[in-house]
Amino acid sequence: MKWRIWTVTSLLLGVAFLGCGSPEEVEVEAPKLTPSQYTAEELVQRYVDALGGAEALAGVQTVLKRGSMTTDDFSDAPILNAIANDTGYLRRIESPSGVISLAWDGDVAWQQGAAVGSSEIVRLTERDAMLYRVVSHLAGPLEEAAAKGYTLTADGRDDEGQEVITVDIPGLGERSYYLDGTTFLVNQVAELRPSMEAGEPPMRVVTQYARYREVEGVKFAFFETTRIPDLGFKQTITWDSIEVNADLGQFDFSPPQS
Repeated sequence: MKWRIWTVTSLLLGVAFLGCGSPEEVEVEAPKLTPSQYTAEELVQRYVDALGGAEALAGVQTVLKRGSMTTDDFSDAPILNAIANDTGYLRRIESPSGVISLAWDGDVAWQQGAAVGSSEIVRLTERDAMLYRVVSHLAGPLEEAAAKGYTLTADGRDDEGQEVITVDIPGLGERSYYLDGTTFLVNQVAELRPSMEAGEPPMRVVTQYARYREVEGVKFAFFETTRIPDLGFKQTITWDSIEVNADLGQFDFSPPQS
């Protein structure tokens, strides 16, 4: 069996392992929105302030997360996420069938251990590399979006009081951020991702974030849930510890030499 690894981009990246499962009935109709009182730029400013403010975010150069992942196929697998702001990304999962690594070294995106029992190193696509570049920015793609050539749209307020803002990233497409109407922290990110099968329509991927706590003046979500309704897939990650400006010298973002 092979695991296909997908990245879900957001402020706090979730990685989905597509296993087996039965599709679930999910409402995919676009949410009914009422006009927001905020512009896209105002929403981003409130979002940045909610995280701790631009100055606090600028002071974060690295993040090291440790926790556990549960899917339909395994429970409480140790997971590690090392991020160097804008320059490197590593996620490593100790699954029952072996260690799975996926990373970006500032240029090349790669994975190792995606096939059960294999240590083969696989170079990922340019699109994957673009994804990692986006998610290695610790404040997410909403911050400084215009300077990076991204387009922001304030879509409106949904019936749960969430402010919906969509960012269109050239080469990657759109992803919608659902900001809490009171705190302006991210509750949920939704996007369409290419299907694993050629010719099939894209799949909707939704990641929810909860249990925000402050670490060195910046707020992080300590719990994530990712769902892919078309596949009946669900994954949760609980972060036990998040360290800011950690020494990442022990981690090599470059692919191992075979």
